[in-house]
Amino acid sequence: IFLDPNESAIVRMAVHAGDTLCTLCSGMIALASSDPSLVLSSTKDGAKTDSVVSTGGLASAWIRGIAAPDSGWFFATLASDTSVRSARAPVVVQPWRLRFVAGGSISDTMRPVDRLIGDTAQITVKVKGRNGLCSSCTGSIHLSSSQAGIGFQNATTGVALDSVALASGTAAFALLGKSPVSRDSFHISYPSATSRTGKPVTFRAAPPDSSRMFDRNGDGRADSLVVYLHRPWVAG
Repeated sequence: IFLDPNESAIVRMAVHAGDTLCTLCSGMIALASSDPSLVLSSTKDGAKTDSVVSTGGLASAWIRGIAAPDSGWFFATLASDTSVRSARAPVVVQPWRLRFVAGGSISDTMRPVDRLIGDTAQITVKVKGRNGLCSSCTGSIHLSSSQAGIGFQNATTGVALDSVALASGTAAFALLGKSPVSRDSFHISYPSATSRTGKPVTFRAAPPDSSRMFDRNGDGRADSLVVYLHRPWVAG
């Protein structure tokens, strides 16, 4: 059984005598799971239970993964006769995937960013699962980088931030070049999702627009230089 976080799936069970359905077998089917994050219930998204009723040898239960364990197991046993061989099934709750959006494509990798210091690059991220976009996913995506030269800001207002809110499974933010970095990276993370690294990110110092040389003492040799920069000079 493969599930997205908080996705529910129905599990159908039958009591057999050899290869024949035991239509006279009724009673309770005991349920268990190997991981507390795997919730068993008698109805979809219902309250947790440890048993369901079997009628005519048939029963069903719902299983929901509220987190993303690497793998787990679902167990079912005839409560009235534990000598009857129990049934079990493997369950994997796959973590959400954070994916980068560029144009009309969606990818695990980001298109390279190569800008001048002070410029921005807009980044859009979607939360995806087995069945496509997680439009119900809410909360925030956390943003971080080990490089001080990479900043994050609101894509619309320019306000600095370290997390960005999801709207229908999608979030957008801007990278800001604060100082020179070369082919570096940043990281994004979201609960119950695989973290993702955005790279390569390069922010370059802009070359001078122009310059002028002067001979201030009149000895025929240049002794001063005036450089016109692309952006105002900030010491440090």
